[in-house]
Amino acid sequence: MNNDNNQNLNILDEVNKGATMGMDAIMFVYDKVGDQTFKKVLDGEYKKYKEITKIFKEKYSIFSNIIEKNQEEIKLPKRNLEKNYGKDIIPKVYKALVERTNQRLNKNAQNIEKIALVENYSVASKVKEMYKVLVKQKRFVFNKLFSVNKRSKQEVVTAFSGLLEMSRRKKVETEQEELFGDITVEKRKRA
Repeated sequence: MNNDNNQNLNILDEVNKGATMGMDAIMFVYDKVGDQTFKKVLDGEYKKYKEITKIFKEKYSIFSNIIEKNQEEIKLPKRNLEKNYGKDIIPKVYKALVERTNQRLNKNAQNIEKIALVENYSVASKVKEMYKVLVKQKRFVFNKLFSVNKRSKQEVVTAFSGLLEMSRRKKVETEQEELFGDITVEKRKRA
């Protein structure tokens, strides 16, 4: 019986939505119509929809009350606490929590040396390094100065970003004869 009432409520709800949409559609058309005779017809239809929605609301109220009456109240048995808790339990729990946290921190502390050894490179420092080489030499090969075999990938990428910036500012001339080939860097001659 309860399932039938749910279904009836769903049907009433859907039909009520349709009636409400009908009322909205009539009001939309009503505002655009200039003919008074047609407006009277629309008024009549609107009143019919309004009466229908009033009936739906009454039926909905009846069916929803039926559903509420059929609901069962569930009572769970009360459970007693299995342990007696004294006033010293909070300090013990806190102490155990601190110990667990310290153990976890100690595990991470072993890895801190690996984490701390990561070097950071700035584009500015790599640009300075390339300028120092250009002061001593007329040109250099980027791939040899910043070889992935001798330096970290992060350092090579940072240096390459610096080279691109130097080239963009027209401080150096670069030449690469083939794709993925050596990049020759030469200080730009003043015009």
